[in-house]
Amino acid sequence: MRFLLAPVGGVISVWLCKVVGRLSNEQLLAGTALVGGLAMVLDGAALRWFHGLYGFNEQVLRVAAAGLLWGYGVAYLIAIVWVSLATRKQPGLS
Repeated sequence: MRFLLAPVGGVISVWLCKVVGRLSNEQLLAGTALVGGLAMVLDGAALRWFHGLYGFNEQVLRVAAAGLLWGYGVAYLIAIVWVSLATRKQPGLS
């Protein structure tokens, strides 16, 4: 069920990257990739060395890791669609 909420979280994440980072549409993909990459590194470190944050059961950790990867992928896809739609509205941009 939580996997179905990833698009909502993805839209919020991309929107936050755009607003907080004051990113233009041309900068949005790079900004989202930077923030997502840093989040992946931090989550990876937490899963490896501070796994108690996510749980102590091996199955719980695997599901948490899968959920994180799914969420990152969905957020990147949303960023790509967001930029694609924004550039269609502004024909001067390539």
